[in-house]
Amino acid sequence: MQRPTQSSQRPKDIYFFATCLVDLFCPEAGMDAITLIEREGITVHFPENQTCCG
Repeated sequence: MQRPTQSSQRPKDIYFFATCLVDLFCPEAGMDAITLIEREGITVHFPENQTCCG
């Protein structure tokens, strides 16, 4: 039985949705995540108008 192969294709762009926890209490964690994603050559879009999920 063969295992299904996974695509190794990466997205070129992503949208980063920061939850309330990240946005209000740990913004440095969100910024660090964006830095790591961008380091991999992926463009990160962060919509400025996103609001609290609640």
